[in-house]
Amino acid sequence: MQIVNISIKFRTVARRAELVEYEVVIYEGQTPFEPVHTTLGWKEVHATIASLMEVSPNEDAHDEAAAIEMSETMERFVKVTKWGELRQRILNNHGDDIVHLNIVADDERVFSLPWELLRLSKTQTVGGSTNVLVRCSTGAREQPDVTQGRVPPQILLVCADVKPSWVNEHRRAIHRAARAAGFDPQECLQVLDNASLESITRTLAGAERPFDVLHVLCHGAESHPVGDQLRLLDEDREVVSVGAGRFADSIHRFVHQLKLIVLSVCSAGDGAREPGGSMALTLHDRNFQAVIAPRYLLSASDSEIFADGLYRALLVERLSLERAFLAAKSLPGGSIMQYYARVENGDSTPLFPEPKPEPEPEPAPEPESVPEPKPAPAPVLVPEPVRDRDPPNRAWIVVIVATILLAAFTLFLIMRGGCHPIVSGGSESSASGSESESGATSGGATTQDEPPPPKQGWVAQISTDKTLARAEWELKKAVNANYKAFIYKKDGTYKLALGPYSTKKAAIDAKSEYGEPGFIWSLETWCPQQTVEDSLVICKANDAK
Repeated sequence: MQIVNISIKFRTVARRAELVEYEVVIYEGQTPFEPVHTTLGWKEVHATIASLMEVSPNEDAHDEAAAIEMSETMERFVKVTKWGELRQRILNNHGDDIVHLNIVADDERVFSLPWELLRLSKTQTVGGSTNVLVRCSTGAREQPDVTQGRVPPQILLVCADVKPSWVNEHRRAIHRAARAAGFDPQECLQVLDNASLESITRTLAGAERPFDVLHVLCHGAESHPVGDQLRLLDEDREVVSVGAGRFADSIHRFVHQLKLIVLSVCSAGDGAREPGGSMALTLHDRNFQAVIAPRYLLSASDSEIFADGLYRALLVERLSLERAFLAAKSLPGGSIMQYYARVENGDSTPLFPEPKPEPEPEPAPEPESVPEPKPAPAPVLVPEPVRDRDPPNRAWIVVIVATILLAAFTLFLIMRGGCHPIVSGGSESSASGSESESGATSGGATTQDEPPPPKQGWVAQISTDKTLARAEWELKKAVNANYKAFIYKKDGTYKLALGPYSTKKAAIDAKSEYGEPGFIWSLETWCPQQTVEDSLVICKANDAK
């Protein structure tokens, strides 16, 4: 696998009000092509994009026609970059290779164009490809000397004015990845809830081990699309809006420490209406090494899925940041995520290094030779006087020892499940058999090794999704937490349910332990007639209740 770098560099030549003339040079690797010139009227450009973005392309019920119109509009704007030729170059390198499409400009407004919506084929966009990374960069400038990632990694999750369930899901995503990577989750993650700008800077400054990642989970600007605001709290826990410039200035002293900033904030990567004003671009322009943020409105479920995929790729698979970003953006909602980093940052090393092996203990020094002591004289044995008692019966001792060993061996086999005790008269055997028969006829009895068939018992429905991909993500989360679960296709949607369990109480307890709201159903009435395909249970529509 190799990396193919294709760069489109915009250099401002002249400005006339809203009309800006650019020199555009395309590079493949270090080889430049013939420069071309174009003039963009940014007032028209932003008005067109803003009107098209009223329907967010990542929503389940989005208008496909609007997304196609957006793509065609983008291709008209970037026609001078010979997009048709570049598209073919990308497709030619679309095997196992990774293509970096680097957008480099000295004008922030170039980044407000939705590059990820350019189409590679009739059905696939650049942002939806798992082999193409769109990397926005303001070009070469002095780079901060960022410290090497720490082991275990240090992540600060900052939350403000959001539902506790959102915070819990992001915490669980990071905890799962840390635990799977062999780290203590409590040592990797610190959560700062009800965060203010002051508490964020205090926490970053007071950390015993500097943080590698700052993950921000909050709301953005109230009007869409702007992307230049964070809704944090003040010291009195009142909601306040913090602008991009103020936030960047407050945390800039940690630019040598933070390797990544993740903004799980609606439209934090957008700048279509107010060019150059997005939170992500402002942080990138202040020299932070890498910033990830969504261009559009970001749903809670999509943000959780993206966080789960990103941290699993970073911590468990030990991928570099750019490869981890590619892996995560292939998940539902990931195509709207933008990546800001400079070309010279490269893609050669993982964000977090392998733990250093523990040094082997030095062998203990061999003891000095000591002359062997002379043997002590043999003791003189004096026979005890003969007492008036019966000699021991050795046969009884042998019988007692054999009985103890046989009982211990039988108990061992019972605990292993290898056999059942044999009781005279068959009372225990017949009792066991009657219990098994009654369980089979009731349809509710279950054992740990032999769960009931999917059409029997009780289930705890945890989620309902419109797409199978999201339901599969919920299933993966449940399985990783050691729960048995199935996806039920019912009423045109995909429902993730824990179980089946033998009793209603067991299903209720499982739901409570899992920590999610949900519904308890009996499969005999909820999904009585079904077909099973792997982990997908299809309920017949006319029987579903």
